Amino acid sequence: MPILAKLLDNLPEISQSRLVASGFGVWLAWRGDLNNTVTNTLQEYGALCVAKDTDQGLWYCNTTEVFRAIARLQVWARVNPMPVFCQIVPLTFLVGYDLSHSVSLSVELDRQKVASPTAFEVVVHPKLKDEVHTVHGLTTESAGPMEGLANVEWLRLVADQGLDYESTRRWYFIIKPLGKMSDKESILGWRDFSADIIEVLQRLGLKYISDIKEGAILLPLDNFRLLWTFCTEMMNLIRRNKEAADKKYWPVVMVATPQANLPFSSDLPRKVGLDWNRMTPDFPHVRFMDGFLLNPWFRMNEARFGTSQINLDSWCTLALRDGEEGMDYGTLQVPMPNALAGAEGAVECFYCGLKNHPPSQCPSKRLSAPQPQIWHLLAKTNLDDLASGFAGLDSEISEGNFRADIQRVMEERKDAKSLTARAVFEINASVQLRTLKLVWRSRNKEWDDGFKQLAPQEGEYIWEALEALEQGQMEDAERLLKEAQAKYPRSYQPQSLWGYWYLEQGDLSQAMFHWQEAERMSYTPCNRRPWPCSRRGSWKWRATSRTP
Repeated sequence: MPILAKLLDNLPEISQSRLVASGFGVWLAWRGDLNNTVTNTLQEYGALCVAKDTDQGLWYCNTTEVFRAIARLQVWARVNPMPVFCQIVPLTFLVGYDLSHSVSLSVELDRQKVASPTAFEVVVHPKLKDEVHTVHGLTTESAGPMEGLANVEWLRLVADQGLDYESTRRWYFIIKPLGKMSDKESILGWRDFSADIIEVLQRLGLKYISDIKEGAILLPLDNFRLLWTFCTEMMNLIRRNKEAADKKYWPVVMVATPQANLPFSSDLPRKVGLDWNRMTPDFPHVRFMDGFLLNPWFRMNEARFGTSQINLDSWCTLALRDGEEGMDYGTLQVPMPNALAGAEGAVECFYCGLKNHPPSQCPSKRLSAPQPQIWHLLAKTNLDDLASGFAGLDSEISEGNFRADIQRVMEERKDAKSLTARAVFEINASVQLRTLKLVWRSRNKEWDDGFKQLAPQEGEYIWEALEALEQGQMEDAERLLKEAQAKYPRSYQPQSLWGYWYLEQGDLSQAMFHWQEAERMSYTPCNRRPWPCSRRGSWKWRATSRTP
């Protein structure tokens, strides 16, 4: 006799939930072998199997699509009889920090049992009556008391046989290349790689839109099987083109977004509302619920686009599972802590790239010198410690006191939290003020050996101006910079610092002008290397970071 408690007892215990979501549970009990049509239909309609045994299983769905799925099966079973009992109840979905998942049922439901069924039968919890009626063609009727089930007024699902209850779950898949389509390198790289993508689309018989101006490829995916197939095809294509010497590769960002009411047109990428610049290249982005459904074939990882609490509509990335064909091609994904994630649409800090503070408040301004030894320490760190170090930052850092808290963590230098925090600010160290100090003192001409020989600090006003800028004393920095420029009109140093001063004032045009002047006045390759400059209207880094 199927007993629900046996399924629940085998689920993992979630001691600390990363995500809690209400939804609908489907408890199935069957006799003999369960017809594959049942499991395939539930999956196609967005129901996730959370536990399964020889004669019973439990599914979770976060939308009313579950009622369409069961109604479709009920209509199908009238022509193809099968011994399956189906119960639909309220269910809470729990996700842990390692993305393991479990469910929670009310006390009245978790100790139910049912006799082996002889036909297809559906009962619905009375609390779900209104949700059932939102689906056109579905009604309910009283089922009366049922032995072994919870003592509630169970309802029977009544489906109109004249309707097919087709699923509304469909996606648009968007592929966008990195880089500016006005750059020759980007045009050529994307042209060659997009030809391979279009070949895959034609082989699968998928229609698509190719937006030449934006360089995007858009296509509709009308069912879950197509979503799985195309994600697999794209990841295998990327892997093959990366590894084969005769193949062309260009980094792309990809997203599968629910179609909802979005029109299929060339301006679709703008209407999705994503910050494309923050997306991880070469990994498909899907909603969390879709990620769990694809989890048997892919490894999912959270994609942080803001500080808000994650839910089943948040974004995650997919990677082919390790040890299988098309494995993750040597990447490591770790969960990004809330402490380092900025609000959606926020402007990122020039110095470090984070979006939770402006450049004037960047913690990197309090760091005295670059620390390249961090990468050697990081290379020796256990991967589990690295992930726990990122996770531990959330408990140490508050959003309202980010600068002081992150500074304290970095100064501790005793655990993985401190190491990972320092590594975050070391990534872009080559364009931070601490590197500017070394460039000014460098005696060498080339960047690689630029900091092996350093001269003492020389020059009036300029060092005081840099210190004032670090401390946020903008008026003092401006006064000292004017003095320095008047005394050293042909020196690149005042011009380089003016660029940072205007940057923190929010005037990017003037910042670029002064950095171009600094580049023009520089007299060695080492002097020229750190300045960001403008090429055809886009930011292009002149710095060459020595980090991995």
